[in-house]
Amino acid sequence: MSDQFSAAQSLHLLRRQRHSFLNHLQVISGWLQLERPERARQYLEAVAERMAGESDVLRQASVSLGLLMLELGLEAETYGVHLAWRAAGADIELPEEQLGRLRRQVVAALAVGHGGVVSVDLSADGFSVHTPSGKGEG
Repeated sequence: MSDQFSAAQSLHLLRRQRHSFLNHLQVISGWLQLERPERARQYLEAVAERMAGESDVLRQASVSLGLLMLELGLEAETYGVHLAWRAAGADIELPEEQLGRLRRQVVAALAVGHGGVVSVDLSADGFSVHTPSGKGEG
């Protein structure tokens, strides 16, 4: 991946992430306007928990994997799916062919996981994707 492509891809992801963040603020604001502070608190806690989990894994991922994680996390939001990342070990770097396979498997899982949770386990040896039906692939 060239530096220029990586920079352009990173900027695109930052724009999408900013848009997502603003949407979350609008949802929280809406719950508060409807005088439902408990619902706003629950939503805020769920978003904060998801972001904390992503941060833990991002610290252990290579740049290419980290960018893919951000991209897929934003894609999951469009499906209404919670994408949970778990990492076993530190400094996880997947070869390009595995990154492509990871992208395809997660996108396929998101399409069938509407409203549920799709989890991805990462390790130095590879990955596995777990769909709401409980089937794992890797």
